[in-house]
Amino acid sequence: MGRTSSLEPLYQWTGPKPTRHYPKNPLKWRGNLTHLQQRASTQLVNTIQQNDQLLIDAVCGAGKTEMLYEGITHAIQNHKRICLATPRSDVVKELAPRLRRDFPTIHLAALYGGSPEQDINSHLVIATTHQLLRYQHSFDVLIVDEVEYISFLREKSYLFVMG
Repeated sequence: MGRTSSLEPLYQWTGPKPTRHYPKNPLKWRGNLTHLQQRASTQLVNTIQQNDQLLIDAVCGAGKTEMLYEGITHAIQNHKRICLATPRSDVVKELAPRLRRDFPTIHLAALYGGSPEQDINSHLVIATTHQLLRYQHSFDVLIVDEVEYISFLREKSYLFVMG
C-alpha cells in the first residue's frame, strides 16, 4: 500500500454494487471438527445470520481456521462478501493456499504489502489490517485475527474475532 499521510486523499467507490457468481457448495474440505469446535462453528453461522458480533478466543493450533469454514460457506451461499484481516503478512501468506485449496470455486485475494494480487470482485479477501483502509463498508462479514492489536475497527458489519 505504501506510505500514506493525512495530506493524501483516500478514494471511495460510489458506483453500482459489483455482481459476482456465488457457488452453491463452495467448501470442498471434508475434515471433522471436535464437539467444541463444532459449537464455535455453529455459533459463528448464527452470528452471521443475526448480523451480530462474536469473540472466539483459542490458542494457536486449536483449529480456528477450520472453525471458520461453515461460516464462510454460509456467507457465500447468502451472497455475502467476506474479509479475513490479520496484522501479520505471514498469516495472510499461510492462510491463502489453505483457503484456496478448501474453497476452490470462489475468487480469493490475498493482500499485503508487496502482494502481486489484486482484489477483483473477490468473494473472500485475506488481508493485513492496514489494507482495510481501502475497503470502507465493502464487506458483509469481517473476521479479525489477533484483535488485541487492532483498536481502529468499528465496522457495522459482522465482526468475528480469532484470539
